[in-house]
Amino acid sequence: MPRQVLVKYGREGRRVTSFGQARGCVAIEGRGFEGLAVDHRGRPILLRGIVEPEVARLTPAGRWDRSFGGDGKVLVPRLTENLGRIQPLSRGGILATTENVEPEHGYQQVHMAELREDGRPLAAFGMHGVVNLDLAGDFHEAPVVAGNGSIYVIGEAGATLSRISARGHLDTRFDRTARGTLRRYVRVLHSGHEWGETTTLVPRRGGGVDVFGFFDEHGAEAQVDARGHGVAGFGRGGVRALAQQVWEATDVGGDELFAAGEPLLGIARVFLLRDDGDLDRRFNGGEPILLSDDAQWADPTLVGPGLVDVTYYRTIPCRECRKPFVGRWVLPAGSGR
Repeated sequence: MPRQVLVKYGREGRRVTSFGQARGCVAIEGRGFEGLAVDHRGRPILLRGIVEPEVARLTPAGRWDRSFGGDGKVLVPRLTENLGRIQPLSRGGILATTENVEPEHGYQQVHMAELREDGRPLAAFGMHGVVNLDLAGDFHEAPVVAGNGSIYVIGEAGATLSRISARGHLDTRFDRTARGTLRRYVRVLHSGHEWGETTTLVPRRGGGVDVFGFFDEHGAEAQVDARGHGVAGFGRGGVRALAQQVWEATDVGGDELFAAGEPLLGIARVFLLRDDGDLDRRFNGGEPILLSDDAQWADPTLVGPGLVDVTYYRTIPCRECRKPFVGRWVLPAGSGR
């Protein structure tokens, strides 16, 4: 029977051998998991399943959390079809997201449900506990939750950017139609080249969201304010080209983002990005740092004051597989604070 294995590493980079049942790991039998997150109490949360998505939670010690659904697992039947993402909420609870493809009608729907701390669905979220959002045929990126509980959702092609209130309703204060159109922002860039693909979202402090993607070979950033308009003074119409494509980014404070990406279609690098879209010269002289000569996909996470961990994968040719690595960077003095 196929299985996946979940392991835990301590702050010093060593495997925590007391985690799980044996040798510091938890074996996930049967259906593997796609979504993985860790909440503010150090509890791993998993999303798995296809026909009936299941959310599972473990204790920090790696045992199934019996305070969550009775046995650590909760079926969410109102979420359908393809697997999506899982996000712990600062107010407690969990946001689970899946997507549903309707090829006959040519559209893509995103389904979101909020679970309480004990695993029960929150019936007051959206309509009967679920939010259904039509992205007009566009595959969605992972939604992000802002500090005020608002949820931002965007498609990979950047056709629409939507904001959902903490209660699960389209926020009509965000743009006139509750959906900002990135294509409207980027028409002014590079002789009319349009947004090519969205890679990640990062909530802005004080409201709004930063949207990263690219058109042609150029990286791009759109800064959208709390009203759904481009941030005045940033680029042209709130959008500017970047020297690097940004795959993933994390807010490190001080109006700066620690980002991972690539210059073209090459190898993963990390860099410190200022709010004006330029690279911070205090970090490696403003030059991106190459993770390795075969690094693929990288995801940074702020793990403490001035400390960022980056998870990335390297291909092991002799085994024809990808092996995960984690690197740690110290932010330069005065940044991220």
